[in-house]
Order: sequence, then C-alpha cells, then structure tokens
Amino acid sequence: MAVAMLIATAAFFWNRPPSGQSGSPQTARGFTIEPGAVPASDTFKRLLLDPIPDTVTDLQGNAETYQGYGAYLRFKTDRATLDQIIATGFQFYHPPPNPPTHLGLHTAPVFTPTWAPGSIANPEYYQADVQNDWTHSGKHYLIVDPISGTVHFIGHGS
Repeated sequence: MAVAMLIATAAFFWNRPPSGQSGSPQTARGFTIEPGAVPASDTFKRLLLDPIPDTVTDLQGNAETYQGYGAYLRFKTDRATLDQIIATGFQFYHPPPNPPTHLGLHTAPVFTPTWAPGSIANPEYYQADVQNDWTHSGKHYLIVDPISGTVHFIGHGS
C-alpha cells in the first residue's frame, strides 16, 4: 500500500505540465495564471506593488504557479519605495542561523549577476504572512542590502 501511494505521488509530480503549458488557465486580478513561470513584472505587481514604482530598477526573476506558488525577485530601489513595500505587511525580523535564500523551483530564474543574498555584508530581513489570489497561506521574505539598495524577494504559498 505504501509503495502504491509513493508511486502515485511521484507520478503526479513527474506528469505535471511543463513550464509554459497548462491544462486550464485561471484569471485573477486581470492576470491569466497558468502552471509555469510568471514574468518578473507580473510577479512584482501581484505580490508586492501595483503599479511598479519608477524607482524600481533592474527587476529580475519570476514566479512558478502550480497548486500554490514560489517566487524569486531581485531589484534595486530607494528607501522610500522599500518602506512602501514593507508597509504592506512586512515585519523586521532576526533571521534564524540559516535564513531562507532559495526555493526548489522547477523554473527558477537565472539572475545576472548570480542570485546570492547570502553574500550581503549586513542585510536587513523582513517577513510577511500572506493570503492572496495564489494562496490561502504563504510567506514572503525580503533580504535587503541597505548600502546598494538591492532587494531580494522570496515568496511561497500552498
């Protein structure tokens, strides 16, 4: 019985639609959401601020949506815009010894330069518990380099 459940579970994950393909898209807040990758600009608007402020530059990343979501974004911004994002529900927190810096996404984006929030000398950490159109229970994290204005965003929900 346990072997049959394991095989069924593995088959479910191995047979999921490839990135960019889907079975039945859903529309929420003006975006068509399909299993696969959602571009950085759409992800930012859905999960952080809409519209994207002019002070946000070098926006990179994406989200993967399939029975929940996982998202990575990296961008630069000024302190006023960062404070506006934080005001949407983020709280400053002292991270655990190994704070989250990545998710195991099938369509994890490629960043230039490489994704490396762990290399920030004195980062600020913020987290938020979220409910949105993509999840009933999720977490969002901001890892901020206060010197360069670079913000790493990680979000997930189920």
